[in-house]
Amino acid sequence: MLVMPRVEEILGLPRDTALIFAMVLGIVALQAFISALSPLLDWLIYRRDRAEIAWMRELDGRLLTTSDLGVTLENILAALCDLLRVETGFVVGVSEGPWHPQAILGSRRAVQQYLDSPAASPLRALGQARTAREDFVRAGDFWIRPLRTKSRQAVLGVLGVLAPGALPELSEAQRQRAQRLIQQAELALEDRQLQQGVFRVLWQIAPEIRSLQRWQSFPRYRDAPAWAALEESPIYSPDFSRAVKDALSHYWGGPKLADSPLLKLGSVQRALQQNGNRPLNALRGVLQEALEALKPPESDRHLSNRDWVLYNILEMKFIRGWRTREIARRLAMSEADLYRKQRVAIEAVARVLATMEEERRG
Repeated sequence: MLVMPRVEEILGLPRDTALIFAMVLGIVALQAFISALSPLLDWLIYRRDRAEIAWMRELDGRLLTTSDLGVTLENILAALCDLLRVETGFVVGVSEGPWHPQAILGSRRAVQQYLDSPAASPLRALGQARTAREDFVRAGDFWIRPLRTKSRQAVLGVLGVLAPGALPELSEAQRQRAQRLIQQAELALEDRQLQQGVFRVLWQIAPEIRSLQRWQSFPRYRDAPAWAALEESPIYSPDFSRAVKDALSHYWGGPKLADSPLLKLGSVQRALQQNGNRPLNALRGVLQEALEALKPPESDRHLSNRDWVLYNILEMKFIRGWRTREIARRLAMSEADLYRKQRVAIEAVARVLATMEEERRG
């Protein structure tokens, strides 16, 4: 901005035009400078952990999300359907409940009707067979084929294409190409399955990691009040989120509420002293306050409002005591999605309680 008047005089451009181009150029140049300087900064800041930091950044760019898997499988389906001269195909993963397509190409309605019909029963047989045929077999109007692991010892899912008649005869080159496409689909499903296993392990150790990080932030001194609080407060326990879930599940009374470690929370003790409540009523009041904190500000409650989904799930599940299937139906989501969002909501309540406790100590 300081040099713009000189640039205007030299180039003869209006001030706003020169300023806009200069800001765009400055932003791009700054980003390029930061990218070029990043390895040096990593070497200075993470000298002992350079290899681990580099691997985590590389891993972040290689994770296969649900959307990535869907796009990959749709591209494979498009190439395979073009090769087989059909218009509709699908890929489903093996599951215990209803079949949920990982990818659909063509008529979504035809695929869903087929998966809901008795004609799709061979899919279940293929999903459970350990030595299923590695070829297309007819099942209703669809031709289906199992997708197997690299070891060929387990079935990952089933691929199907809509062809009321026989599949076209393929040349040797076309069969090899079709086989490569199917192998790519198998590789994508297996990588995603392995990745989900890693995520489940990380979800299990996440509370312990958070606890260790809190311990790291408190240096141990003799008779240090902060250290004593760290050892005694339940918010620093690796099982804090589980304790929150147990207390919510017995919100209206039960052993998981009566014996809850959350009774040691300072906010609960303060409610006991100020209001003279019974311990369980005090804990219920604190939990209700944490739930109220999940309400979005300046927004009317509605079941279809995404801002209210976490509060709605917890309020229906633990306060009203509705069944999971009924909640999923009212919120227009699958039960698997409901369980995932419920876990996120419980984590949010745990964070609110931890914030309340730390602010009280603060």
